[in-house]
Amino acid sequence: MKNNSMLMPVIVLCLIGLITTGLLAFTYDLTREARETQALALVNENRLLIFPQAVEFEAVEAGEQPAETIQEAYIAKDSSQQTLGYLYVAAPRGYAGDVPVMIGVLPDESIQGIQVLANDETPGLGKKIEAPAFLSQFTGEAVDQDFVTKADQPDQYVIDAISGATISSRAVADAINDAAEYHQSLEWEVEE
Repeated sequence: MKNNSMLMPVIVLCLIGLITTGLLAFTYDLTREARETQALALVNENRLLIFPQAVEFEAVEAGEQPAETIQEAYIAKDSSQQTLGYLYVAAPRGYAGDVPVMIGVLPDESIQGIQVLANDETPGLGKKIEAPAFLSQFTGEAVDQDFVTKADQPDQYVIDAISGATISSRAVADAINDAAEYHQSLEWEVEE
């Protein structure tokens, strides 16, 4: 009798654990498609912020990448399949982890726009790299410049880094530099 009374709570707890695990797995599987759709919509929303007139983003397949930070590359095209520009996602190391940055480059080699994607930078300081006031300094600049937070050569482009968030600011500059290097390496493959 005593054995039975001690065994019953263990069996009940195991059953509750199994049922809960099963329900959680079922719910996760049931919502997978909706989560993937939302993630794709967010990615497209970010792309359209840089190239709003684009109707297609064709993935660029390339053999060797000159920088480890390059994660994605696309050709932005309009409804008549004309090339509007190129999109690169680079994620160099910031203060609190990788900082994914989407860089739009026009066919004339100038920067169309920049979006800082989801990151773990410090709220209040590092997160200021997402502000339009910071990002707008890159728009219209030639992508092949060497963007830095502090110049040690006269031909470098010194950005207005965010006070207290120099590492995060440098991550954005590094992302642009990596995207520029990658863009130059693809020049022969990408037809305008």
